[in-house]
Amino acid sequence: MAGRAEGRAGGTGAGAGSDRLASESLLTIGQVVERLRESCPEVTASKLHFWEREGLITPRRTPGGHRLYCPADVERLRLILELRTHRRLPLETIKALLQRMEEDPTYRFLVMERTLHEEAFDPAFHPLSRSEAAAQAGLTEAQVRELEALGLVLPCPKTGRFDEEAVHLLRVLAGLLAMGFTPEDLRFYARWAQEVARHERALFAGLCQDGGEEAERMARYQRFRQLVGPLLRLLHLNYLRRTLYDLLGSPEQGTEG
Repeated sequence: MAGRAEGRAGGTGAGAGSDRLASESLLTIGQVVERLRESCPEVTASKLHFWEREGLITPRRTPGGHRLYCPADVERLRLILELRTHRRLPLETIKALLQRMEEDPTYRFLVMERTLHEEAFDPAFHPLSRSEAAAQAGLTEAQVRELEALGLVLPCPKTGRFDEEAVHLLRVLAGLLAMGFTPEDLRFYARWAQEVARHERALFAGLCQDGGEEAERMARYQRFRQLVGPLLRLLHLNYLRRTLYDLLGSPEQGTEG
């Protein structure tokens, strides 16, 4: 069971004071290891010490030097374990991802999504300005601005810069523009994505009505996306199959419209 930290306990986090620490449920390293072993049996105290030396986690300390971990620290460790043990990412990459999440809170969502897929993280990538992103995608700044205005690409709301996901999206859009489509032709994709996102948020909110710890909500979200992702993809493919077969010269006959 987690114990309450005494008011005299110190902390390494920014602005961490005795009043704040006293109000939080803090865990010792042994308690953290016990919790994490439920989902990752190979975790050890020495592994947590090593990650601390590598700058991945910074627990608070008591006046006697004992480590104390707040709930946010535990969730950070869960994410490190997910990326390290399941995705086999190097610590350098994980550290870069954690730093980006601190700079842009919305980046955490992208990291969670990518744990479901086999996409690669590039620790050397730094978010680009609009002009840099345009150059990377083979577009002009004016074109990127138009795509932004239509909701087809979204820079970081905090910095206005473009992460690797946005740059990849710009390259895809550049390819479609090169085929002769206009940004306005593609606008419905943004509207469709927004509508799907709103409905998925409503669906997922129903799963969170009973509360639960952040780790439980994250596990539910991952399971939700593992099922909804294929649902969306397969439905889309099936409707395409039934609406485009005549244009593609398919021999299939008698398919319902």
